[in-house]
Amino acid sequence: MITRSPSSTLLSLAVVAALGAAHPGALSAQDEEEGGVIVSWSIDAANNFIWRGLEQGDGFAIQPGITFGLGNFEAGFWTTLSFSGNEYQELDFFASWSTEGRLGSLTTTFNHFYYVSQGGGFFDFWQDSDPELGAPRTFELYGEWTPPVGPLTLMAAWNMAYDPDRTLWAGAQLDRSFGDFDAMAQLGMVVTDSPFYYEAEAGDLYNLELGLTRNFTVGGRDRYVRAGFQRNLVFEENYWSIMVGF
Repeated sequence: MITRSPSSTLLSLAVVAALGAAHPGALSAQDEEEGGVIVSWSIDAANNFIWRGLEQGDGFAIQPGITFGLGNFEAGFWTTLSFSGNEYQELDFFASWSTEGRLGSLTTTFNHFYYVSQGGGFFDFWQDSDPELGAPRTFELYGEWTPPVGPLTLMAAWNMAYDPDRTLWAGAQLDRSFGDFDAMAQLGMVVTDSPFYYEAEAGDLYNLELGLTRNFTVGGRDRYVRAGFQRNLVFEENYWSIMVGF
C-alpha cells in the first residue's frame, strides 16, 4: 500500500501513533503477531516532508507510525513532527482493505489527514471544523491497483470531505528492484479543478517523483536509506529529500 510519506502520501507513534501508505515508512516496519493481529511499527527521520509535490514541512522531521493488520484489513496511525522550519505537525488515521486475484492486487483506503499545526491539539482528532474552509482536516478515499504483470501501479485519491472542491487526483507509479536497491518513479495529475487544496486546474500534470531506496538489516531489524526528488509541475518548484528508517 502506498502511504503518506515523502515518497507518496499517506504511520505514527507520537500517540504512540501513526500511518503512511498507503501511509509512511513501511520499509522499516518491525512486525509482531498477537492473537492473529499483526502489529507493524516504524520510525523514520527526514530532512523535510514533501507530499504529492507539496512542501508540507520545510525542516527536519520525525515520522513514527503503527499499523494493525488482520487478514485483508489494516488500520493505524501516522504522524510527522517537524522540529525546525515551519514546525509542521500532522496526525493521520487510516483504514484499508486489500485483495489479490487474477486481475492483480487492489487496495482501498480511507484516510483522515489531521493538520495539527493548522488548529487544534493532538487529541482533538475528531473536533468539528468548517467544511467551507477544509481545515484542519481532510477525509480522503484512496485506491490503488497493480496488475499481475509489470511494475506499474495506478492510483486515485478523492477528497470526500473538508475540501470544498471535492478534488480528484490520479497517478501512476513504476517500481523496480535492483539487488538491495528499490527505485520508483511517480507522475500525478489533478483531474478536477482544485483552487483550494492543490491550487491547480483540471487536467494539470501536478507532481513528478523519483526515489531510490537502499535496504539493509542491522541487529535483525530492517532499515533503509532513501533519496528522493520531487517536482511540483504547477508551481515549478523542486524538492530533494533524504529519509532514514529505523
